[in-house]
Amino acid sequence: MSITILDVHSAVYGAHKGNPIYKCGFPIAGIAKVFGILNGSINREDFALCFDGDTIIKKELYPEYKANRIPDYSVYAQIDLLKELLDLCNIPYFYSKKHEADDYIFTLCHDLSLLSEGEEQITVLSDDRDMACCVTENISLRNITTNGKSITKDNFSNRTVSDKNILFNTILLYKLFHGDKSDHYTGIKIPGLSYDVLASIVVDALQPYLDSGDFCEIQYSDYDVFCVIVDSIDFISDNDKEALKHHARLVFPYRVPLGELSLQEYYQESLTSPMYKVHRKMGIVASKQIYTSTFFDICNTLGVSRKGNESQKLLDLFTIKAKALKEGDFIASKVIHKKIEKPQAGQLVNMRIDENLFR
Repeated sequence: MSITILDVHSAVYGAHKGNPIYKCGFPIAGIAKVFGILNGSINREDFALCFDGDTIIKKELYPEYKANRIPDYSVYAQIDLLKELLDLCNIPYFYSKKHEADDYIFTLCHDLSLLSEGEEQITVLSDDRDMACCVTENISLRNITTNGKSITKDNFSNRTVSDKNILFNTILLYKLFHGDKSDHYTGIKIPGLSYDVLASIVVDALQPYLDSGDFCEIQYSDYDVFCVIVDSIDFISDNDKEALKHHARLVFPYRVPLGELSLQEYYQESLTSPMYKVHRKMGIVASKQIYTSTFFDICNTLGVSRKGNESQKLLDLFTIKAKALKEGDFIASKVIHKKIEKPQAGQLVNMRIDENLFR
């Protein structure tokens, strides 16, 4: 089966920054981009939509994480509305207050690779090169906004980092030592250890397990596997090992629950049920479950499909949302919400839509 996993924030941000479009005064380029992707592919393959959380774990670990990014409330407003429109279409998505889209993308790639024994063909749509950590023989990373260029296992070494030659699936090890300006953290310095040395150690440690079929390639990016390998290094101190593992927690994605079952329970399901049924329980979208009339009305109103009818109610909603954004009500709701919530809690305040809007 073919599955596309979409980094929603990456899609919305890229579309809005690249070519901002407004309808009734409200920015819709990002929403239109996501619905356009769904409209173009949903009948051919399954989809998983992954959102960023609000107060993510990595910010608790390191408050400066992504602190250099200036909030763009036009993007936030689109993301809030997008969730509500997806709900109206009966399209599930992955979202948690404490996790990034990266965490869900990695977990989906990891779990689907194990459950299908590497047979699932997965495309990750994201402009975030961090997601190259998911690339395997059967998983590719495709840019959303830059001509759809892909990173695959074959071109991984020369395409993942500009002007650098990176060993296959060691991008996280590279960032561990060189940092990430976009995410606002620096690399770690360990005496006697560098990216090249650690990458060689990790590859040598994992290769026998990959050859035997006990591991799959995506486990290069598994934090728990990384920690076991670090603990086995005999030429660095215990303090350096702990520092390395602590810094890696900032770099490596988290494994997060998918649906109501554990990976082991999904595995048991896969032994007796076709994989598409496992997908549904995980929260992966198929065209049959979508409220198509609502979906195409939204697509038509956004200008991404001629099917369906333009919805005056949605246009009116754009007008209301635009007013809230212009007058600062939307921004104020975010600021007030952040002040009254504990650091580790709280979903962004939404202006909810009537569930019967398109019925």
